[in-house]
Amino acid sequence: IILFDYRGQGLNENELEFSPTKFLFNVNCSKSGLGATEDKDVIAVIETMKNIKKYKQIDGIGLCYSALIFVKAAAIKQKNHETLFDHLILDGCWISLENFTEKLAQDPKRICSPQYGGWKNNWFIKKVWFQKLILSLGQELFYTQFNQVSIMDYLPNIKNTAILYFYGKDDLVINRHEFEIMWNNTKTIEKTAII
Repeated sequence: IILFDYRGQGLNENELEFSPTKFLFNVNCSKSGLGATEDKDVIAVIETMKNIKKYKQIDGIGLCYSALIFVKAAAIKQKNHETLFDHLILDGCWISLENFTEKLAQDPKRICSPQYGGWKNNWFIKKVWFQKLILSLGQELFYTQFNQVSIMDYLPNIKNTAILYFYGKDDLVINRHEFEIMWNNTKTIEKTAII
């Protein structure tokens, strides 16, 4: 079992650098690729382990952001007619970072409670100008545009990896329509969904 802790994300006790995103979200934007580069780390680690251990089967289990990264890595390898994962299990897979942050702007409490949220009926948060302000502040904090990586650019390219989706009907971050878009763009020979 290999657990991925992506660069610039999570707690690093030796890191002295302070930034608002590190304080608020445990993300160091000067090190994190925010979906643009993490697939390279996943590919490098999986290929190294395949060579060292001679595994006959590799399965990937991705939750939320990791599901997006695993799909991207698998699709990139399949472009070269290589298989990175034999099976993928994707739980709460994001369509994109942009889509995720738009949902958070509509109800910021979803960051800690994705199934329930809780602030969407707040007068202030319901205002479109306030949601746009949150998005622009977020992009300033992360020094990026939130539209760089979308699962839709990669998912249709996966042909040889069986995919199992877990999707919650009441998930406020990935709604039913978005899940159906992902499902309909999954072109692999074997796919299953547990809803």
